[in-house]
Amino acid sequence: MTKIEWKHIKVPDFVHEKLKQMSAREKRAIWQVVYDSFTYYEMMKKRPLLKSALPTLDKASWYIAKLSQAVTWYIVTQSDENYQLTVKTVSDIGSRLGVRMDTLLGALEIYRNTRRKTSKHRAMVLKALKETVASIILRISEEEKKEESSEKTSAG
Repeated sequence: MTKIEWKHIKVPDFVHEKLKQMSAREKRAIWQVVYDSFTYYEMMKKRPLLKSALPTLDKASWYIAKLSQAVTWYIVTQSDENYQLTVKTVSDIGSRLGVRMDTLLGALEIYRNTRRKTSKHRAMVLKALKETVASIILRISEEEKKEESSEKTSAG
């Protein structure tokens, strides 16, 4: 076991009091609270870099899964609140990815306003979802091609 060298640091009284309170509440040493806080801060500073390093396909997969879940959840549990949440999710994903969501939003609205929903109505929504997923995949592949061509241009 290696020996730990200890150093002293200066902190204002109010910070020391908060550290003592947290230490007592969590039943841990003050240095452990400081260390955890520091490592959390360090991780949060790196987070944007980690997110940007995600492959494009990983981002697309996330949005497709989120979109599919929102739409199917609305079909299963129909309520005004779920409809509003689904429309917000669909719209947010569309604006983030630059993909048109008109077909899917229209299908959801028709489904919402249909009194007696049948398998044909569900199929209409799922078909619109499938077309939207295809649009997302095409959009992502276009972005990837642009990135590859710009990398080749800058490298060559």
